[in-house]
Amino acid sequence: MMLAAIILAAGESTRMGSPKALLPFNGKTFIRGVVDLLTAGGLSPIIVVVGAHAELVRHELAGLHVRVTTNHGYRAGQLSSLQKGLKMVRESPATGVLVHPVDHPAVRAETVRAILECFAAGQAPVVAPTCNGRRGHPVIFSANLFDELMNAPAETGARAVVWRHAQDIVEVTTDDVAIVQSIDTPEDYELLLSMGG
Repeated sequence: MMLAAIILAAGESTRMGSPKALLPFNGKTFIRGVVDLLTAGGLSPIIVVVGAHAELVRHELAGLHVRVTTNHGYRAGQLSSLQKGLKMVRESPATGVLVHPVDHPAVRAETVRAILECFAAGQAPVVAPTCNGRRGHPVIFSANLFDELMNAPAETGARAVVWRHAQDIVEVTTDDVAIVQSIDTPEDYELLLSMGG
């Protein structure tokens, strides 16, 4: 099994007021922390999609074993970045892809390991972690869904693919609240830091 990863880091971070990918957390920036998490999980290739703050984020990624692609149409939304990353994934023999938004920096290594093991065991079309009954990130999509993701409607994005395969989704129950905590505002960030970052 070869599993690729796409880190979504193209957004403008308008509500945060500064690039989320570059915020410090646990001694690293968000983007470096997520790259290290996925590298430790054995994912390859790891593709980072940048956009609004492309040069700043590229500079932060210097020296890391990742491939970086710029989504110049990032204002079209997260789906456009996912599709940009998928184009690179499809150049590899990956059997699936783990999608991790950069604004979920506190996801635990054991959570990633659990969803990777679940995917390896059953090759489900979609594997997603849950916490307190809520589905979160990162999510794994089988290569069988790449075409559907590339053709997903812009207004609903990858959710449309998830809904279409709702009965086939395998959920991995976890107590990792970070999977459902999107760090979008200064208040979110302060809360994250207060919880041990």
